[in-house]
Formats: sequence, structure tokens, C-alpha cells
Amino acid sequence: MNKIAFSGENVSISYIWEWYQTSEKAMRREKKRIIDAFFADSDVEDFFVGMTREDVDSYFEEHKRELDFLVCFDIISASEACLRLDYLSRVYEKLKDPVSRKFRVLYKQSGSRIRLSEDILDAWLEEYPSCKSVIGQFRGSLHLRDWLAHGRYWVPKKIGRKYTPVDVFDVADRLFENLPAEFEWFAKENG
Repeated sequence: MNKIAFSGENVSISYIWEWYQTSEKAMRREKKRIIDAFFADSDVEDFFVGMTREDVDSYFEEHKRELDFLVCFDIISASEACLRLDYLSRVYEKLKDPVSRKFRVLYKQSGSRIRLSEDILDAWLEEYPSCKSVIGQFRGSLHLRDWLAHGRYWVPKKIGRKYTPVDVFDVADRLFENLPAEFEWFAKENG
């Protein structure tokens, strides 16, 4: 069995959330600085010269939208990394619990090329049917991840709802809170 070397570069959803809050605050401060400069007749960067208040609002709204998309993508991707790291760790450590046994069977069939939704999440669902709702909600967010990862070139039909970073964080957080405790350090540790 060729083991995958873990990079250690993965980050927790808590870390991503903290980064998002810091970035959002910085963006609000910059917007306020630009608007205050307009009213004080102070110099602003050349880029903003000639813009109206509405233009500045639109500019920062668009950047906030992009920040929100990036954070949603990052949280979902980090969650996927947690699930895949857990899968591989259970296989490599030859754990004996029912989920780990299912994972070892899947590993013999697919190795590290395991499917997240159909294999990993299904295995958890079989052993923890009480988690059907949180797993279903997380699966719903995977449609957003796919749309974002592939460049947003189509009108998304499967997403089903508008996700905000708060929504995506809550979905991922509930998933890790409801699955066994082994996930806690994956989801909560910084960096």
C-alpha cells in the first residue's frame, strides 16, 4: 500500500473563519476610508478618482461577494480534507471500529481515489443514520464547491439555495459536531 504523505498544509474551518472575519473588517475599514476621503476632499488612489458614492459601494460589494465565494470554497475544501485525512488515517492505522473497517474495504477497491460523497459520507451514514440531516446538508454544499471549483461558468441548478460564509461554516461545523469526536481536532485546531 503506497501511503499518501500528508502535507500538514491543511487548515481548520475555525482558522478560515477567523481569517474571513479579519478580511471582512479590513475591507469595511478601507471602504470607509475611501468614502471619508471623498467627503473631506482628501486625496484618494487614482483608481477611485471620479467615482461616485454608489460606484464605491458597488466596487466593495463586488469584492465582498468574491471574498464570500472564496471563504465558502475554502471551508468546504478544508472540510473535505478533514474527511479524507480521517479516512486515510483510519486505513493506515488499521482501526477496528465499523467505519474504519468499511474504509479499509473501500481502500482495497479504490485506494486514495475514494469518492467523498458516495464512499466516505455513505460509510458514515451507514454507521450513523442519526447524522442523515447534517450529512445531507454538507452534500448540498458540495454542489456550491463544484460550481466554484469549475469557474462558475454555468447557471447552478443543484445548489438549491444561496449560501453565505455563515451558512457554509454552520453546515461544516454541525457535520463535525455530530460525527464522532475524532473529528474535533481536524475541525477546530488552527492551522
